[in-house]
Amino acid sequence: MDRGNLDVLVATTPANVTYLSDFRATSHEHLGAFVFAVFPRDLNQIPALILPQGEVADLLALGLSWIKDIRTYGTFYITIPNKNLTGWEADLGHILKAKKENDALTLLRNVLDEKGMIGKRIGLDERGFHGDDYRRVVDLLKPSKIEPAYETFRLIRQVKNEEEVQIISEAIKITEAGIRAVLESAKIGTTGEQMVRTFNEVVAKQEAISLAPSISLGKDSYLQYNVVPSNRQLNRGDLLRFDVLCMYKSHFTDIGRTAVVGSPSADQQRKYDVVFQGEDHAIGAIRPGVKASDVFHKGVEGARKAGMTNFERHHCGHGIGLELYEQPLITPSNDSVIEEGAVINVETPFYEISDGGYMVEDTCLVTRSGVKFLTTLGRDLYEIAI
Repeated sequence: MDRGNLDVLVATTPANVTYLSDFRATSHEHLGAFVFAVFPRDLNQIPALILPQGEVADLLALGLSWIKDIRTYGTFYITIPNKNLTGWEADLGHILKAKKENDALTLLRNVLDEKGMIGKRIGLDERGFHGDDYRRVVDLLKPSKIEPAYETFRLIRQVKNEEEVQIISEAIKITEAGIRAVLESAKIGTTGEQMVRTFNEVVAKQEAISLAPSISLGKDSYLQYNVVPSNRQLNRGDLLRFDVLCMYKSHFTDIGRTAVVGSPSADQQRKYDVVFQGEDHAIGAIRPGVKASDVFHKGVEGARKAGMTNFERHHCGHGIGLELYEQPLITPSNDSVIEEGAVINVETPFYEISDGGYMVEDTCLVTRSGVKFLTTLGRDLYEIAI
């Protein structure tokens, strides 16, 4: 906020609202409802959370946000009994009795006006609006100076605090447990559907959500299969490729590994060595102050030096956290500087039609001297016993 000389930040997208408030609303993420987190620069001004009235009961009952100034809009009927309420139920009763604004954008304007922010510099996360809503909210907030703030949020979120790193580490352990369970249960005849079911069950038991569990096998292992699981059965010599995503406490994981049924052929081992060396070179280049584009070029260079001179990639990784793809994006054109405290996924996979896919993808915390691996699974080509 100091860098942009902003008087207040307004988060509008699920990731950014969660970052400011700890709250991720179902109606926001899946139904397109508006949720706003208002965070003034002046610490004497109390932050506010604006959400649909239907979300407020769970928010208070489960303590889903640290923000105390809760404002609701719209209609949702919960009967208030004729008796004395205490604790969060009393707070809920007060919110339900308060005069309601049916329009979320008008309520946002009223809250900012109440906090003395109209006419000031407002950093507004522009990505959370649909159609003409952004133009309308800019008109409502006149004469304020509106600065688009989505990228500002992404820059702020690039550096993780200890709590965020701990949550991401916990999420990775859960995801890795799912991968281990599949590797331990896989055998000749196991189908892709069965492996996805195993992975999902392990993840769900640990209160995480499996998202697009891409587990592909055989000559189709270059396909993603992240919508419909493969019905192919494992056979001797088949590749088994994982590129699995999970969400835990609103944070994403994204881990890649490769296995082969039995011993790998010389060609399979050679191709896996290419992607491993590419990833390893990229990881070795990461440290504070290095450009993301330099890390990309090191990854591609490493893969080519390992024997695949025509190796190509569009990216070699990405930041991860409250969004699957965060800054820094490890691309050839991104010259932004990597900062200490960033959490980065690194990958240099290789896909070939009618042959298969080879992948190793790890999550690393950028430290003062380089990186610390947050993933703990072995990085070699796994062999499934036959």
